[in-house]
Amino acid sequence: MLTPLQISLHGIAPSDALHRAIREKVPGSEIAVTREHDEDVQVALRDAFDAARRQLEDYAREKRGDVKRHVSG
Repeated sequence: MLTPLQISLHGIAPSDALHRAIREKVPGSEIAVTREHDEDVQVALRDAFDAARRQLEDYAREKRGDVKRHVSG
């Protein structure tokens, strides 16, 4: 089942161009990124997707076994 894309913007006026830019970059799975910026919306968008990319890379490394998990106990 596909989850519909949900875009939440806080402190930024929504626009069709911004929604198109986000849709072009969304990979098709759930990723949540929270960033606050006093900068240009395009800078905030770039930084948010950079953070999402790092999350995906970390997840892929963990799945491949490249990252050792810490065992608490």
